Amino acid sequence: MRTVPAEFEQLESQCVLDSNDATEPVNVETVLPDGNRRAVRGIFRGFRGDWLSICTAERIALSTAAAVQYNNALFIGEVLACREMDAAWIIRIKVKRMLTNLQSLMRLRSALLRINQSMRGRI
Repeated sequence: MRTVPAEFEQLESQCVLDSNDATEPVNVETVLPDGNRRAVRGIFRGFRGDWLSICTAERIALSTAAAVQYNNALFIGEVLACREMDAAWIIRIKVKRMLTNLQSLMRLRSALLRINQSMRGRI
């Protein structure tokens, strides 16, 4: 039997699932316009085609870059839809890249660290 942390119980009950996937708590990692990162907690709802669906307690702005780790995969994309449903928000992320193994994750980490280093020199 799957257990859900107490903070997700109310959110999970408000989310109507659009797939047979088990609901799991996830963090939606976003990058704010000022460059700071932010994590929004949510419930995984499903992945179909290039679309990832997450239920959160707060709105995420359209066109926000987002990353979600779920089931040993890292989904990277952009928030293209966000609609309110009862006291929750349904976030739709258009996935541009899905990394599924450690080697891919290490390559991405290396690239992000290089970008971060180059941006520090500009400030």
